[in-house]
Amino acid sequence: MLTIGVTTHNEKENIAALMDELRHCPSEWQIVIYDDCSTDDTVSIIKSHPTFLDRNVLLQVAPENTGGPATGRQFIADHATNPFVTLIDGDDLIDADQLEAFFQEIPAETDVAMSPYMLRGRQIGFKSDTGPFEINEETITGFISGIGGRIYSAKILKSSICHKFIGRSEDARINMNALHRPSNLNLFFHGGYCFYHIKEGRKSSRLSQINLEELKYRINSYKELMPRYGVSDTYLKAVRGNLIRVIYKDETASQGEKNKMRALVNEHLGVKLRRIVFLCNDISLIGGVPGRVRNVLEAEMQKDIEILSVSRVNSNQYRNPRCIISSDDVEATRKEIMKWQRHDTVVVSQNSVMNDLPDRVRAALMRLAVVHVCDAQLSFMIKNSKALANPVVREKTKATTILTLSEGDLETQRQFGTRNLQRSFVPVRQRASNTYKLSGPLNVGYVGITDYTAKGTDRLLVLAKEMKAFGLPPLKIFTTDAANSPKFSDFMEQLAVCGLSDAVEVILNEHRKDRIFGSLKYLVVPSKQESFGTSILEAFSYGCPVIASSEAPGPASLVQSGVNGFLLEDFDSHQVVKLIAGTSLLKRSRLSRGAFRSHKKYSIEKYISHIVSVCQMTLEKFPGENLENVFPDLAPVAYMEKRLETQSMSTEDKKRLTEAERKSAQLLKQMEFKDLRIKHLAKMLRESGLSVPSVDETLQIKRSSL
Repeated sequence: MLTIGVTTHNEKENIAALMDELRHCPSEWQIVIYDDCSTDDTVSIIKSHPTFLDRNVLLQVAPENTGGPATGRQFIADHATNPFVTLIDGDDLIDADQLEAFFQEIPAETDVAMSPYMLRGRQIGFKSDTGPFEINEETITGFISGIGGRIYSAKILKSSICHKFIGRSEDARINMNALHRPSNLNLFFHGGYCFYHIKEGRKSSRLSQINLEELKYRINSYKELMPRYGVSDTYLKAVRGNLIRVIYKDETASQGEKNKMRALVNEHLGVKLRRIVFLCNDISLIGGVPGRVRNVLEAEMQKDIEILSVSRVNSNQYRNPRCIISSDDVEATRKEIMKWQRHDTVVVSQNSVMNDLPDRVRAALMRLAVVHVCDAQLSFMIKNSKALANPVVREKTKATTILTLSEGDLETQRQFGTRNLQRSFVPVRQRASNTYKLSGPLNVGYVGITDYTAKGTDRLLVLAKEMKAFGLPPLKIFTTDAANSPKFSDFMEQLAVCGLSDAVEVILNEHRKDRIFGSLKYLVVPSKQESFGTSILEAFSYGCPVIASSEAPGPASLVQSGVNGFLLEDFDSHQVVKLIAGTSLLKRSRLSRGAFRSHKKYSIEKYISHIVSVCQMTLEKFPGENLENVFPDLAPVAYMEKRLETQSMSTEDKKRLTEAERKSAQLLKQMEFKDLRIKHLAKMLRESGLSVPSVDETLQIKRSSL
């Protein structure tokens, strides 16, 4: 025999549906309802319902609200006349047929029986096969969490209800207290029945509801269970993830309040960073992101933190055991990533790398906390890139922390409402001595891809002409003819058209830094948009001064005019040539020393220390999913998307679409949690001898009405 215990508080919108279902339970089962002093019509609905009128329902109404279900559950346990009890919250539903079938499968000696339950229409299972099970690493978190789909022996329930704390996690404390019994519980699971239906999750949504004393009680209680059952702190990590999610999503709390509560939660349930994973499109390419990732992989690392990389491809066969190439075996890559845990791993992604990976690999990585590095300026993305016109890119590109490489870009992103921003930098290999030579030809060079929009390499045509007229050596251009250098062919044609082929020396695909910077007297950076400037730091490491304009925030933050180079308001070729030819040897010597000193601020060791700190902070605030939009929503883009969606539709079609959407939404709302009523209506009609569709056919007919 079974006692069904229901606790209610202000459930006038939900209680009738539950009472309907209780009516179909076996008549010999006991129903006990405890109302926690509802201020709406809950009690009157219960008293006027046929279930209450036709059956011997025990109803108890509290004289005042107790703030939680513990008192009601204790009343139910104390007044249960049957050996087994199942607890139901008043805003949930049950399937009476499934409950009856499940109950018949339970062995008589069972202390706690479990089945799957439904949460918002999705079945939530349990890590056990049908039959008796034991508490272990796989089962303990699922066992402790919640009451949905459970049947307790009345004796176990009566001794396990916790009154010490009111409110949050009373379900978990019942189950945890049961595990503290001197003898191990007889536990049973059946995966073939699903009687408990939860409409909405009831996790506390306000950080003000987090009770730190209760949290400490639960932590200590669980730690006492760990040696007895041979389990790790897996449950505590799940608890911490839930609490951090509550803190993040509470819109009523200030950022200061969130930071304070997060610090307190981490004080009790701290996380330890154990793994950082850098993403890359092609780990083997020259310079930029690939070079940076290789430098980190090859650097001396902290012994307690593992550094890995996942690269989409490896076209030039770079070899490093810590680099996983997803194109080699997508499924093997996914399986390896799935071994990494949310509580100890952070992924560092840059530009579009995450979205370029195979979907299965991307989905596995997005389980983890993501730090997104904005290598490209937001202003460049808005002004010159098509990426933000794609809603999929905007919606899919999410992170927990967003790093930007210049103060200018940081302020721009803040103005667009981007949150969880931090300033970062790019490392450069450190060199022991300054090898800059004052003597020799006055060689000037450019290092980078050939691109007119951001890199401004079209400006080099005018500069080369000015240098040639002034009698300076040909301008050295170190570039590539690869796909990431979109204007290379056009640039070479322009050189020929302008008669400047002899004024420029083009060196392709050179990756040896000594060959690039060893003979240069100046590096010129004509960039119009540049978030940082790796080539600037590489030049500094060779003591080579840099000439750039303040137009781009990256060079503007690195080049100090008169200290390590010259920073111009505009990249004016005539002025650049005057500086190149007119600066004295003494001045160049001072600039070289300043440049060499500057590169020391950006060592790989400092970068790794910085990124470890960022990743640890990210892990501490990770709410279980990456929720920050890296790119802002732009009203003009949204407007144009809407225009494009409807521009080909007639006025009548648009009206019909709007009306259809309204009716569909209305029907879906009416359908919510009504399938059980339809099922019982069909059952009653069949029992009366009428020919009606089966349950599945009935539900299908209803759904097809949409």
